[in-house]
Amino acid sequence: KLNNYNAVFEIIAGIQIAAVHRLKNTWSVLQNKSKNLYTYLYNLISRDGNFRNIRNAVVTSKPPVLPYIGLYLTDLT
Repeated sequence: KLNNYNAVFEIIAGIQIAAVHRLKNTWSVLQNKSKNLYTYLYNLISRDGNFRNIRNAVVTSKPPVLPYIGLYLTDLT
């Protein structure tokens, strides 16, 4: 809702840390709504197609938009 794609990258990266990702019992009791949101956000920042999903989301979002700066820095190099 806030179009803060930088925060999406940070949150998903935090969840992907091994210590959090290994919490099988915690993941099993999450509500489907939360699991679906996680899956949606994970797919949004997927590296498939040179970050195609996040690039499309940034282009189609109404301003103000806070893109993931690391993506643009990678493009520059």
